[in-house]
Amino acid sequence: MKPYNLPRRKFLKTAAAGAVIAPLATAGLWQWLGKSEEDSTLFITASDDKQGNHYISGFNTNGNKRFQLATDMRGHGVAANPVQTNRIVMFARRPGTAAFEADLRQGVITKQIASAPNRHFFGHGCFSRDGRYLYTSENDFENNRGVIVVRDTRDYRILNEFPSYGIGPHELRLLSDDKTLVVANGGIQTHPQYPRKKLNIDTMQPALSYIDSQTDQLLDEYHPPNHKLSIRHLDVSEQDQVIAIMQYQGAKTDEVPLVATHRGEQQLQTMMADDSTQIMMNQYTASACIDSATGIAGVTCPRGDLVTFWNIEQGGFIKSLPVKDAGGITLNKDNQFVITTGRGEVHRISPALLEPDHNPLVLKNTRFDNHLSHAVLA
Repeated sequence: MKPYNLPRRKFLKTAAAGAVIAPLATAGLWQWLGKSEEDSTLFITASDDKQGNHYISGFNTNGNKRFQLATDMRGHGVAANPVQTNRIVMFARRPGTAAFEADLRQGVITKQIASAPNRHFFGHGCFSRDGRYLYTSENDFENNRGVIVVRDTRDYRILNEFPSYGIGPHELRLLSDDKTLVVANGGIQTHPQYPRKKLNIDTMQPALSYIDSQTDQLLDEYHPPNHKLSIRHLDVSEQDQVIAIMQYQGAKTDEVPLVATHRGEQQLQTMMADDSTQIMMNQYTASACIDSATGIAGVTCPRGDLVTFWNIEQGGFIKSLPVKDAGGITLNKDNQFVITTGRGEVHRISPALLEPDHNPLVLKNTRFDNHLSHAVLA
């Protein structure tokens, strides 16, 4: 990725916009046991305990907790730096105004990153492939628009921002060219004065948007078949196949697709499960993960207590498995789906077999959030 040419781009000079707070003392536990392959792979997620405390949590492939770092607000998504593999950033849930950088080797929170004034995070971000830039989805709530903010990861100062070309941007990823961002614009207007209120359901316009991160220009956008289908989360395969998953804001009796794929078509390719599974999904999806080797994607449905599996190459539903309060999903080094739950469970499911995990790992006094990432320490 080319460096930003700051004199020709809009540079935000407000000091608070890029404020970085001094390193924080950890209130958690670090039990690093060496550099074995088992311990070099860490799964990172936001979590709470039963007392309502908030953490960045990390555990290894055997489910052994490696750290639990206290934060002063509830977290959501986690992005792992692809080059400096010991560095991750966790983003506060909407309408949180902070993100937290942690050092996985030291087991400490090293920086707290503030959103700009009159902005809040939407819980997600992604790094450029060289680890130099961090892209975050944020709400400019005073002007009722979504923005993508670009930060320099050396100090997290803001280099640039551009519109998300929609309202309520959530998850975002870079395609393989390392310049095209694909953004899930949820379409729902919110304001921190009314944290859980949706202000524009009748007029919402969700979209899957492709944006050139170097020119700030909208390349294309695609809308779901029903304007109340809020696109919240997505994943991108190694072949740039996108899966977009949705949460429906309409009547409970409506039958609508909650999963769509896209790679160059003129419109989103929506998919429906069988009738009973579609009903069980309860019009709500949480997280998606693609196994690029098989073309199988897993989609978690916590309100339906299940995980659904889809063939994104052929465009069809495969099956579902019961997993209570399933939320986060990623792949491990063995290309198994790893799924975390709000009950503190960790399930492992092979894409080749798609059979239930009858012996999940359990982390006591832990409630995982809806997203899961992993990092392999060099």
